[in-house]
Amino acid sequence: MTALVYVVRQFRQEKSQHVIVQQRLKESREAEQISEEMIRQLEKEIHQLNQDKELLKQQSERLYTEIETEIEVETKALQEQVKQLENRIQQLEQTNRQLTQENQDLKNIKPVETKLAVPEQDGAIILTACERDFYPNERGEILIEVLKDSLRNVRENSRRQHIIADIVANNAFESKREKIKAELHELFRDYRDMSRSTRKSLERMGFEIVSENNHYKLIFQKDNRYMVAFAKTTSDWRAGRNIVGHISNLLL
Repeated sequence: MTALVYVVRQFRQEKSQHVIVQQRLKESREAEQISEEMIRQLEKEIHQLNQDKELLKQQSERLYTEIETEIEVETKALQEQVKQLENRIQQLEQTNRQLTQENQDLKNIKPVETKLAVPEQDGAIILTACERDFYPNERGEILIEVLKDSLRNVRENSRRQHIIADIVANNAFESKREKIKAELHELFRDYRDMSRSTRKSLERMGFEIVSENNHYKLIFQKDNRYMVAFAKTTSDWRAGRNIVGHISNLLL
């Protein structure tokens, strides 16, 4: 009887230990599952963080490129502005030197005597002027033309009419102005832009050509009082005629 009780107790004890072992195994599996789930979550978070990191890297590179491009564009724009300002300064300095020289020349100039010859013994008329001829007989030709125009407003058979008509009749000049005007009409007949041949012809006639941005300036005989500006290029067929008109009204 005692042996049976011992066996029963031993069996119960082993059964109890088996239950404990089973419980511990179950808890171990649950802990393992929890650990695996945590690992999966961590891997997922790491993957997401890597994606966010790559996205931020791409955004930063794109932003850097945009900033670099913007800086380059602004730098080029500033360099162009500086270049334009430097060119403008050079032009103004050149103009200042020309004006200074012209001012000095005007201070040093002496009155020029213009003689209109009349074929009478006492018929010479001496006129004093400070302006010089820009081309042969310029002042004399202009004076005779002014006198011709004045005859239309002078009383018929008056002393004034006789004197003016006498001076006009006895002082004929070969018209250089008309030759200049005809040459200008020919140069600008089909003007579209400043060709090399047109530039050379204008310089030969006494014009200085100044290039500024989108237009040219023609300065006659280095005298800035006589300047005509016009577009560098044009599609209007009347542009050349208008340019000649402006030059003629100012100079001829």
